[in-house]
Amino acid sequence: MTSPPPPGEENGSPAISMTLEPLSQLKAEAARGRPYSNRISFALALELARQYVERQDYFAVLDTLDFLEGLRGASSVVAGSQFKYRPLYPLWHAHYFTTRHALRNIMLRWGLHSDDTGNKNLDRMLQEVAAEFGEEPDVWPGVLTHRLTWGGFEDRLRKGIQATLRECAPGEKRGRGLTGDWIIYGKHGGQNYYLGLATHAEGSAAPERLLERIRLACAAEFPFLFS
Repeated sequence: MTSPPPPGEENGSPAISMTLEPLSQLKAEAARGRPYSNRISFALALELARQYVERQDYFAVLDTLDFLEGLRGASSVVAGSQFKYRPLYPLWHAHYFTTRHALRNIMLRWGLHSDDTGNKNLDRMLQEVAAEFGEEPDVWPGVLTHRLTWGGFEDRLRKGIQATLRECAPGEKRGRGLTGDWIIYGKHGGQNYYLGLATHAEGSAAPERLLERIRLACAAEFPFLFS
């Protein structure tokens, strides 16, 4: 006769039990003692710890969190904003940028993203290169490549540098700046509660699945964000 599973393992997965004190300590260590550490979910704290060990996006995420909390005066990323539509509404998202997001920003600058229909600035830039260097076949390909890549990224960066708008109200334009992947968070009692990370692909292709992932990881900890 098969013995019943230990308590907390009825679904085949071991349960993790942790009291408030070590949980707060783990969060504080993951956030390097930031004053908002207790408003980071356990799931996000674990993800930050993993990213730090694997030398991934750890500091980029912390920089954005610091900016949202007013601990940094400016940022080069676009302002945080509330999701417009369900199922992710009324949660919010903010961007964090790393070098792997550079190509996306260049594509957005020139209207080359799959959701775009073109960009008059790209046409103008091509015409300028053709006018200036069109008769120099050894020169214009290099000039075009430079302006398209580094020039495009520099434009996005320049428009975002020293941005002080941390969040935009629903319906307002976020302004310009760098984009990247998402930090998902909610609001309660005038404070932000940071839930987890996500990619643009998750939010666009499977928002229901993204919400369910966030809910399963965070609803027990911050139930007021999901009621």
